[in-house]
Amino acid sequence: FLLSLLHYTAGAAALSWLLLRRMQTSLAVALSAVFLIALLDMGSVIGLAALAAAVLPDTDAALRGGLLAGLALAVVSGFVFLRAPKQLGPLDPLRALPVLRAARTIRTAWLFELVCLRIVFVASYVTLTAALFRAFDVEFELIALAMKVALLLAISALPIAAAGIGTAQLAFVTLFRGSAPEAELLSMSILLSLGLTFARALLGLLFSRELVRDVVAHQSSMRAERTRSSRDDSRRR
Repeated sequence: FLLSLLHYTAGAAALSWLLLRRMQTSLAVALSAVFLIALLDMGSVIGLAALAAAVLPDTDAALRGGLLAGLALAVVSGFVFLRAPKQLGPLDPLRALPVLRAARTIRTAWLFELVCLRIVFVASYVTLTAALFRAFDVEFELIALAMKVALLLAISALPIAAAGIGTAQLAFVTLFRGSAPEAELLSMSILLSLGLTFARALLGLLFSRELVRDVVAHQSSMRAERTRSSRDDSRRR
């Protein structure tokens, strides 16, 4: 979280390194686990946006059904393609890519648990934004709010500014224009961004000791290895 405040890729790189150390595996396997998390992040946001758009009162019934069916079909087809036990001919090299290993081999129960956790995670953002609107006495419709929060999360994740500050404010004012004066919307978005950044920084600091301990242990092992190599070279001479 601390590094992802600066850039999503920096956080993913740190997580890959931590998994590499903890799992004692190859970099490709660690990257595949992080890639699976990124897929679930993206899928949960897109799913929330599609679901909210499908059930909005002013959405055409055929469009609602198409959105939900398309979303369900895409998710199911993707995992069926990756996890199918049969050979798929020329498509097998694509399934065998190391970055897709975690999505291909993870247990179904664990995958379901991860999906549920991501749904709760995204729902917490919707709840927090709804509480923000209530605190400012701004009226809102929950379904429309959920769809706009999903779009806001997607835009905020773009690697344009640290913690999405700046782009998130512009997106917030644009998405919720008409709900309140723009100055008030800007104040709400700044408060939301600062609150999230502060909370994530505290959470990151709370657990940063674990990562620091791994870094120190890695450096110590590297120094010990260099010392042993130097001694072996001296003996050989």
